[in-house]
Amino acid sequence: MTPADVIASVRVLTNDNDPVDYRYEDVTILDCVNRALRRMATLRPDLFVTTSELTCVAGVEQEVPNYGRVVQVFGVKDAGAVVETSREHMDAYFPSWRAAAAGTAVNWMRHSRNPSKFFVYPPASSGQVLDVEYSTVDAVYDTNTPIPLAAEYLPSLVDITAAEVEWADDEYVLTPRAEGFYNRAVQALAAQAQTRQNMDTEAGGGAPAIVD
Repeated sequence: MTPADVIASVRVLTNDNDPVDYRYEDVTILDCVNRALRRMATLRPDLFVTTSELTCVAGVEQEVPNYGRVVQVFGVKDAGAVVETSREHMDAYFPSWRAAAAGTAVNWMRHSRNPSKFFVYPPASSGQVLDVEYSTVDAVYDTNTPIPLAAEYLPSLVDITAAEVEWADDEYVLTPRAEGFYNRAVQALAAQAQTRQNMDTEAGGGAPAIVD
């Protein structure tokens, strides 16, 4: 799937498919595709996850790139797992944890007011590398850049893009139609999220087998 595919589908949906007399230039719709992707990332950040190595700065507070949203910290590279806990628990049971000696991370905590940031304990030394999963959208997609979404999400992306296109139009009559496109996409994304919750779970299975 590329923005070119989305643009073609949006032209059909908005009845703007006469190349002799387009109402909207490709570059205009492309801009709407990029805005639509950001709306989708807000609605469903789980669709835009990536896993990569994050090099820590010294201290307890770390941040993923590109203003992404932290999903999971799996562990220290070539070392042990890092278990999620909460800052409230750490503050209650170990108030001085921020001032502890630097070491290999064993716990991580979400930042309640900044989804791009998280805390680690013990405080990291500069250069410690974590395996981190986070959600982010590339800065700008051009016409032929592959969009990392499954084909099942193309209709929702087309609907939101069509809404963006028609919201930008000055004709009052287009606003209700734009809202219809957008609401249809939101409902579909919510339904797909419920299906994923029902089908894709980490809660199954028994105790792990530990290999010495």
